Amino acid sequence: MEIKEALDALVKKVDGGIASILISNDGEAIEWCSTDSSFDVEWIGARFGVVVRDILAAVKRQDQGVVRGIVVEFERGSLVVLPLRDLFFLLLLIQPEGNLGQALFQCRMSASRLEKELAF
Repeated sequence: MEIKEALDALVKKVDGGIASILISNDGEAIEWCSTDSSFDVEWIGARFGVVVRDILAAVKRQDQGVVRGIVVEFERGSLVVLPLRDLFFLLLLIQPEGNLGQALFQCRMSASRLEKELAF
C-alpha cells in the first residue's frame, strides 16, 4: 500500500476525519490527504512537528519511557499524533464532534502499515 493511499484510507475510516499527514521528524510534510481545504495541512504538519519533538524531548529528559501517542484538542478539532520509528510522525486531524476513540484506534492500525511501507 502506498503512503498516500494509507493516509486517504485513514481519513475515510474515522468519523469526522479531516486530514492525515505524514511528517518527518524535522517537521516537513512528506505526504498528506485532506477533505477540507480550509486547513493548511502543510502548516499544521510543520508547526505541530516542532511541538511533538519538544514533547518527546521533555519525556525523554524526565525518563518517562516511550511516547506512544499525543492528543491535542482545540476549538476547531482534535489532533492525534503517533511517532513512527524515530524519523516520522503520523498526524490525524478530526472535527470537534469526530470520534476520538476511533481516531486513536485507526491511527495505531495505520501506523503499523506505514512503518512497514517506510522500512529501509
